[in-house]
Amino acid sequence: MGSVAADVLRAPSLLQRICAFHMHASAAPQDLPLRCWSVRLRSADTYAYDDNDDDDDDDHARDRRRFTTWFTTHGLNGLPSLCVPHLFAYATACGDAIVLQWLIDRELVTWTRELLVLDARGCPTCPRAVEDLGPAMKMRSRNVVARAAAKGQRQCLFKLLAMGLTTNEIWKAVCAGGHVDVAEYVVSSKQLDVWDDVYINVAAANGHFELLRFLGRRRPSGINRETIALAITHNQLGTLLELFGLGPSPDLLMEHALQESVKHRRLDILRWLCTQRDARAFFKATRAMAIYHCAPIDIIHCLSDAWSRHVAMQRIRLVFQSKRLVTSIASYQDGVDGATLAINHRCKHFRIYCASNRAMPSKLDYAMYDAAFRVWFARHGVAKLGDLCRPHLFAYAVSYGNVAILNWLKPKSEAKVRIAYFHVVRDAAAVSHLELLQFLLNLGFEMGPAWRHASKYGQLHVVQFLHEKARAACGPEDLDSAAEKGHLNVIRFFHEHDYDGFDKNTIALAVASGNLDLVQFLLAHRKESTPSKAMLAAADKDQLDILRWLCGQPRASRYLEATLQQATTSASRQCIEYLATLPRTAKPTADEGPLKRKAAAVLL
Repeated sequence: MGSVAADVLRAPSLLQRICAFHMHASAAPQDLPLRCWSVRLRSADTYAYDDNDDDDDDDHARDRRRFTTWFTTHGLNGLPSLCVPHLFAYATACGDAIVLQWLIDRELVTWTRELLVLDARGCPTCPRAVEDLGPAMKMRSRNVVARAAAKGQRQCLFKLLAMGLTTNEIWKAVCAGGHVDVAEYVVSSKQLDVWDDVYINVAAANGHFELLRFLGRRRPSGINRETIALAITHNQLGTLLELFGLGPSPDLLMEHALQESVKHRRLDILRWLCTQRDARAFFKATRAMAIYHCAPIDIIHCLSDAWSRHVAMQRIRLVFQSKRLVTSIASYQDGVDGATLAINHRCKHFRIYCASNRAMPSKLDYAMYDAAFRVWFARHGVAKLGDLCRPHLFAYAVSYGNVAILNWLKPKSEAKVRIAYFHVVRDAAAVSHLELLQFLLNLGFEMGPAWRHASKYGQLHVVQFLHEKARAACGPEDLDSAAEKGHLNVIRFFHEHDYDGFDKNTIALAVASGNLDLVQFLLAHRKESTPSKAMLAAADKDQLDILRWLCGQPRASRYLEATLQQATTSASRQCIEYLATLPRTAKPTADEGPLKRKAAAVLL
């Protein structure tokens, strides 16, 4: 050992390097935060550190913690004592925006759209940096934006984007990194990069299924067979549920999902797939595939059971499609006694809603039902209420205020029951029964029918109620219905509250209703409604009073020929006679003579 030390001391080059190292070490702080002794630098590097991604992630995390602790003690004033090349390498690899800004402020870092360049000449450097970089003392970092996006370094990413660095393939980096918050930022900054549907599968291939679900809700066109295969490979049932819930897609086939679940032995996913309607056509083929590939017995049993249930349901449907068999089955009335049959038979004599007097059925209307129901209920109780006609039971409970029945009906308001009650919502809106509408809304009933009938019958109070409680259920067809029926009060409300649906057809519907006040309102307040469209509609529907008023408006004469032609086409006699009396201010056109002759023929 002594001879080795002597040989080292006799070598001038080794002795010089040892002295230089000790001089630098004695001048530097003792708690250096950078791994100058172990991080190799390159003058032109994809990233500042040698980057093996997964291998270096732990080192970078430790570097960040070490540097944060050191920075808390020394602050910015301590940075000049550190090795600048390694400091630059740390800033770009670990995404430290503060350090990067410090280097920029001292004009040590310059950049173009493609590069960050460090010029460390004359700066504090460690022997390792001098050895790695040589006399040029320059470093170049490419794709630093992509790295910041992939690693979720948001503050550094914001800084780099503010500097104007290129954002090519930033979406690919986001999908490779899997950080949803970065993806949200990129989505909100729409001009950063061009989206490609293949990036969906980049996220799936890297196991970033939270990001996949986020992107799937915004870019569903990128979801395809490969996406489903990757989700099944990683046993992501929740992701699969959301992807299939996005709606039908030609690239998202249930057959592929069944095959992949068998291939990767995903029994839980297979069980869920077997409950889906679209999967029924592929049970038999998938089971044959599972047997061919020697799948576990649980998977084969799952497919066999699903196929058996499907066959049984097919047989049941065939039975119910046979009039003879249904008649034979119904003749037994299994489980329903004569009293229940009798009370259900009486339902045809009771209206669910009395539209004539704008009220729910009164107690008098359901007096006979009440008498029969009391006898029936004393015998059968709550347990057999499901055997009765629920719409009539509901109407009876509301008219008599039977809380016990209403409480029983309330938890039963699933989709199929709400469909059975939809006409109650519709009729309540038609006659402005707000109390009943509120009750139905609390039960979760769809308010679309209420909008349609409130608009159709001009029930402004109902429209105001629905505006506060269920505005989202209103559609453009409801506005058209109000215009077609000539309900100015409803149209004015839609206009004042900025509802969608006003278009060029609205004025035509208003003219067809014959309500001149409505036509005047639309022409005065809606730019979509034009006098020319109104005149043509009046001629088409032979609305003489409206046409007479329109022709008295400024610049109406320019539309007279087109209006006369429309009246002639529609054989609107009153409008033709009136238009024939109006003076022509414009020069006659080439076809004016034939048009007048055709109008005269209509009048004969």
